[in-house]
Amino acid sequence: MRTIIKIAAAAVTLPLALLTAPAATAASPAAKQVTCGSEVQGRVVLTRDLNCTGPGLIVKTSGTTIDLNGHTLRHAGGTAEWNVPGITVGYYSDDYTRTDDVTIRNGRIEGYVYAVEAVFTERLTVEGLGTPNAISSGYSGGLTVRNSRIDGGVGLDYHGAALIEKNHLGSAGGRGGGITIRNNVFTDRGVNLYEGGDSQVTGNRFTGSGGIALGDSIRKVTVEGNSVQGALTGITLYGIWLEDIEIRNNRIRNSGWSGILVADDAQSVHDVLIEGNKVTHSGFGPYGDWEGAAPTPPGIRVAASSVEGDARDVTLRGNRVRSSAGHGIFAPGGTDGGGNRASGSKVQPDCVGVTCRR
Repeated sequence: MRTIIKIAAAAVTLPLALLTAPAATAASPAAKQVTCGSEVQGRVVLTRDLNCTGPGLIVKTSGTTIDLNGHTLRHAGGTAEWNVPGITVGYYSDDYTRTDDVTIRNGRIEGYVYAVEAVFTERLTVEGLGTPNAISSGYSGGLTVRNSRIDGGVGLDYHGAALIEKNHLGSAGGRGGGITIRNNVFTDRGVNLYEGGDSQVTGNRFTGSGGIALGDSIRKVTVEGNSVQGALTGITLYGIWLEDIEIRNNRIRNSGWSGILVADDAQSVHDVLIEGNKVTHSGFGPYGDWEGAAPTPPGIRVAASSVEGDARDVTLRGNRVRSSAGHGIFAPGGTDGGGNRASGSKVQPDCVGVTCRR
């Protein structure tokens, strides 16, 4: 039987202030005393808000559950330094020991740069968490983040499989493989994946300045069924070596720049399919840090590579573009897969590099 640790705490003014758990009864396991910044294990249940002037809680033992129980873990006295997390899961060791099967749920963490920071973990689950801060997970796999509001976003580094679903997020992404990002709402920087693959970005809604970006050394990624509203660029491919990418059935509206962009200086872009997307009213600004005369970006842009000798393998099929500041589709660097349509473009013809009908 795992020990249950119940944390009862009022606001504290000193680090590592003592938190006294309720007395044990015959019907419950013995409770332990813990302090802010101490290591916990077993099942930890908050009974009141917990205010700390330093780190919150530290988990190094597999199978630990921290149930915030509707309460707040808070850094008192302003935002903590970046290396002072709310909850730390896992640790660095010479033998790469992992901390497995940890759960954090049902409450709020605030006042930390990283609400949760994980390293060398497997199957960490975060659910029902609210925070204006971020979650960071590195050298780990099997992460699940669901039904949470993480305004600072979820950052991954050298990561294995991760499932990020049904959240309200500022951003998500990083480097890794086997990442699924689905059915979330994004309101800030969006999704950025690079140095990995075998990933999916599906069914998400983007309403902030960030859309979806796929960058250096990435392969076998599907971007499908997303709604992107008001991003600087809806979906962007950039960097070196992008392969086996499918961008399908997304709806992109009111992008400041292009709705879909394969960056002119992207290199080694192979086996990319852009199919069935709807791009509306793109390219009318704002343009970010652009200076000078207003540009006229197309709805979809796949220019020839700006790198001499670099060929592209990008197929455009069945896309529909309306009301662009530039051409509807500008794709001299792409292959016409047929069925593309464009109308209402401010720069004629509606399409360059592919044949379109209205």
